[in-house]
This record gives sequence, C-alpha cells and structure tokens, in this order.
Amino acid sequence: MRLNENVPLVERERQNRVLALLQENTVISVRLRQAQSKLEQIASAARLINPQGGAPVGAAPVTRPPAAESSPTTARMHAVMDGDSLSRISLRYYGTANRWQEIYDVNWEALAGVNMLRPGQQLCIP
Repeated sequence: MRLNENVPLVERERQNRVLALLQENTVISVRLRQAQSKLEQIASAARLINPQGGAPVGAAPVTRPPAAESSPTTARMHAVMDGDSLSRISLRYYGTANRWQEIYDVNWEALAGVNMLRPGQQLCIP
C-alpha cells in the first residue's frame, strides 16, 4: 500500500525536475544566442582589420565586385554612431545580425583598410 502512496510524490518530483530542466534549457539557449552574436561581431571586426583573411605575403589583394546599384526607393543611409558595428546595423535594419556582409559589400570602398566604423560615417543600407 505504501508504494501507491509514493507514486504521486515521485510524479510531482519528476514534473518539477522536468520544469527545472526546461527553464535551464531556455537560459542556456539565450546565452548561446548571445555568444553567437558576440562571435559574429568579433569575426566582423577581424575581417575589417584584415580583409584578406591572412592571405600569403605577396598575394594579390582581394577585390570585391562593384555592388549592384539599388533603386533610390530601396536604399537607405545610416549615420554611424558610437558603438555601432556592421552586425548591429544589420540587426537594426534587417532583424538579424547575419546580414552584415551585404552592408559591407555595398560600402566596401569606404570601409577598405579601416579597422572600425567612425561616428558620423554614412553607410548605404541596401
């Protein structure tokens, strides 16, 4: 008879543990997304500092094809502010930090050889 009395208690403990694990999973998922975002920012900064990505000495410089011209109705301008990065700008305009490369491709001439964005700098947002 005691076994039947313990079943609800064990079931409640199991449910509490499952809820705790789900909450832990949510916290870990948020931290993972934050870490991925930070890594994207670091990679972006590294590419701005070294756009050739460690090309061998004497190798031909990397050239980007001219950006496709966008119509005036789709292109926007962004004035760079303190703390801006291409990932943050991408997040602001597109809702994802992953589209920073599109912004770089359109503005690569203005960003070439520059290891950071400058406040007041104007960037075209495709």
